[in-house]
Amino acid sequence: MNQKAVIKLCKDLGCCDACCLRYLGLKNPTAYENVQQFVHKICEESGKHAQDTETRDLPTQLRESTAEQNSTHQCPEPPTKRIKVGGICVSCLGVLQEDNWQPCCDMVKEVLDKKGYECETFACALSAPIAALVRERLVALQLKHDLLEYDDSSVTPLKEAWKWSFGVRLAEHVGKTLDSGAVSPLLITLHMEYPDELQELEALKALAPALFEARRAAGRRFGVEFTRTQENVNERDNKHLSAYLIILEIPTGTVARTTATTTTTANKPAATQPRGEPNAPGTLMAAANEPGAKRRARRRRSKSWRAPPPPPPPQQTSQPQHSQRANQTPLAP
Repeated sequence: MNQKAVIKLCKDLGCCDACCLRYLGLKNPTAYENVQQFVHKICEESGKHAQDTETRDLPTQLRESTAEQNSTHQCPEPPTKRIKVGGICVSCLGVLQEDNWQPCCDMVKEVLDKKGYECETFACALSAPIAALVRERLVALQLKHDLLEYDDSSVTPLKEAWKWSFGVRLAEHVGKTLDSGAVSPLLITLHMEYPDELQELEALKALAPALFEARRAAGRRFGVEFTRTQENVNERDNKHLSAYLIILEIPTGTVARTTATTTTTANKPAATQPRGEPNAPGTLMAAANEPGAKRRARRRRSKSWRAPPPPPPPQQTSQPQHSQRANQTPLAP
């Protein structure tokens, strides 16, 4: 697969450097810490490999002239950039772009300083806009349409790339060590919202009306119409999702609102609890007016509560059984 061609197509669509690495299928965490340098390195290596292949196929008489032309153009051309309207990526909606990280880092640090956690490690999680899943799938379909050898199932998930890039920056900003959620008792969840999300997702109702009608009928089971399920997107990409390519236009705005949530595990060491609050609840919200988070917190509290075991039944004392002869009254002489 020509990696330089994939990067060029992603840039033509309006993707950022981090998303270019995602569509290449790179899963090296180090690559996402400095995406611009890594993209430039890939373009250089792909350019040199293409030049070597072309020179090997040329006749011997033409190699000297080709070498002279290459010596005059040693500097590789940078990939084209067509990101407009504030530089917002059409795929990740600005989630992976460093220009949008500083407000998020400041918000998380403010929440941690207010709660006073003594835990030295933390794990981070992302609640991304639902529209980012659909946009990601559409970019992969476009790459598969233009490049026949492209594998659209090798895309690196948005949340993994975000954790490898934003998580490192957040660790430096808050002064804690980034760790896995299975190890660290402190989980920081960032909720990203896209202002034009509902308007874009309305097109999905026309693609699968039966699915949304069933979800509307089961309103008590499904609280929302749209969910972040990748399988639901993949089921309809081969039939009708290509008609939804209109959303690949440059977004009109970035992620407008970000809320931070910190969650502590109850069965972890007590050092993770806030200072001066020994009985602090497990879920602490930075935005108190988040109805979904309140519902999840109540659900977690209800699951953690267990009814006390019933008292044991009273033990029945068995009376000694006397023989029938002993119970009989003696006969008078």
